[in-house]
Amino acid sequence: MAYLTGGPGIGLDAYAGLGVLTKMLSALNGEVLLIEQRGNARSPGRLTCTPAEETRACLIRLTKEGAHPEDYNTLESAADVVDVLDALRVPKVVL
Repeated sequence: MAYLTGGPGIGLDAYAGLGVLTKMLSALNGEVLLIEQRGNARSPGRLTCTPAEETRACLIRLTKEGAHPEDYNTLESAADVVDVLDALRVPKVVL
């Protein structure tokens, strides 16, 4: 089984704190592949806005810092998962 966090914005750490990952690992005998999606806490290219930042100001700042917001979409996320599975030679997963 492969598990994706919702993203960008909330990473695996938040789910671990809720006990979700422990329950999944227990139920599936430890056979879970955790994939941190782009834009999340531990992934390169993390998208983080401060609580005080307005959305537009955050977008402008992130773009100036080299982020490419257009790359954070469903198709790119799906391609990332395929790349991870291919790199690990995992033929089939439940997502």
